[in-house]
Amino acid sequence: MPDVEGHILLVGERRGLANFEGGEVAAYHTRFICDLTKMHGPCDGYTDLTYMDKSQTMVKYHLTVEIPQGKKSPMIKGKGDYVKGTGKFKEIEGSISFTGYYITPYDEETKGDMIVNVSGSYTLPSQ
Repeated sequence: MPDVEGHILLVGERRGLANFEGGEVAAYHTRFICDLTKMHGPCDGYTDLTYMDKSQTMVKYHLTVEIPQGKKSPMIKGKGDYVKGTGKFKEIEGSISFTGYYITPYDEETKGDMIVNVSGSYTLPSQ
């Protein structure tokens, strides 16, 4: 963008695999928009997880991107809230927090592989 050197608006999408401590896995899909200057700034997005039984959760999140002093690759830190659940997660309520870092630089091949560590809690209605 012409206002400041290094200013970009980024609209993106990522897919991956979520691994849980208990051994469960889910397909991960996120869509986001970021307003960054020299790889620093805010992002907002939605992430959904689809489990083996087809149940789903969706989180709306806000994060910040920064390049830590002495590092070349960005890291992320953020929080989010569950906004929807289906199947065994119907009527889910709760929140998450997370941090993440790139393990490969952004390029045409890898698109910047990341590891994101998430913690959170949720409640479900009584059955």
